[in-house]
Amino acid sequence: MGKELSAEYLDWLARERHWGQRALDTLAGLRSRTRRGEHGIDRFALRMSAVRLTGSVAGWSHNLCAGLAREGLYTGPDPEPPFLPSDGSAGELEPLERFIDAKIELIRSVLSAAEGD
Repeated sequence: MGKELSAEYLDWLARERHWGQRALDTLAGLRSRTRRGEHGIDRFALRMSAVRLTGSVAGWSHNLCAGLAREGLYTGPDPEPPFLPSDGSAGELEPLERFIDAKIELIRSVLSAAEGD
């Protein structure tokens, strides 16, 4: 990697990875509720939960990219998570899941490279 990362920074990365995993767990719960075919106000509450999660993921992603960039570990764009369409299907959550997975994989690669130093 070239640059030695502090223990505090590595701990921060581990916490960020954990946050991403918790977001995936939340997403799995939303997907399960979506598959049950909720209707009316329950469907609206489910949709709002998905919107809140997307907003939280956007903030997490932004902070993650900024934190990696400060250490010279990320030079790419800071993409926004995908906007959820409103068809209400479980499949509409897959792009958000892939987005979170990609960020977790980015963290894993940084941690792996740090372990290799």
